[in-house]
Amino acid sequence: MKRSLFVMITVAAICCFAGCAQKAEHKTVKEEKAASTTSDTTQYKSEPKGDIDVLKKSYPDWIKNGEVNYPYTLKSQELKEAKSYNERTKLVNVPQEITESCSTAELLHLIEEYPLLDLSLYDTMDIAVENYRNVNTAFDEFFQRENGPKEALNALQQNAKNLSAIKDPEVYKRTLDGMQLELYVVLSAHGYESLGAKQAANVKQIVTQMKDAIERDQANASTTKIDIDKLITDKRWTKELS
Repeated sequence: MKRSLFVMITVAAICCFAGCAQKAEHKTVKEEKAASTTSDTTQYKSEPKGDIDVLKKSYPDWIKNGEVNYPYTLKSQELKEAKSYNERTKLVNVPQEITESCSTAELLHLIEEYPLLDLSLYDTMDIAVENYRNVNTAFDEFFQRENGPKEALNALQQNAKNLSAIKDPEVYKRTLDGMQLELYVVLSAHGYESLGAKQAANVKQIVTQMKDAIERDQANASTTKIDIDKLITDKRWTKELS
């Protein structure tokens, strides 16, 4: 217990020290106005059945070999030279026509590969998700898809199997960030109510695995600094994960 508390305090201190300057730039959505993605009244969309390849001529930088990928990475000169967060988000905002044609699995891929994704900059997952929905169409479209929780659960289970084999610190951090988003979607009111007993038990095991991975990571003083405790101790999930 003491070790866990120490880890949480340490991570909080590191995030506060390293992220304060960037928080003001990234947090474009005020906490008190952050909308929850768990609303039971949300009208969800069905998955489209179009072919993404038909948009290739219109968006050659985005679509190659039948796949949608960002034309820039965080190391790209274009992003480095952008003068503001606003400019950077515009460079990597997926064209609306593409997002509306993407499968839900493709949207989840775009979310997790988003070059500017960094959950440690935000106080809660609600704030993080709402901010990213405001600056990237892939995020907004994904959270409107009816089968979003199903795709998130599939990805969460697959990432949980592969997590221990990841050696690259950057890939490890990005994978854990992705798992946090997946867990957030799975545990939303829309997602959790559809889980059977076996799937719910599996989610609990994955949460434990994520906790252990982060504690080991902090103990080893890795470059990865992530705190998922704010998500998994959220009052909305306490009953389900206890």
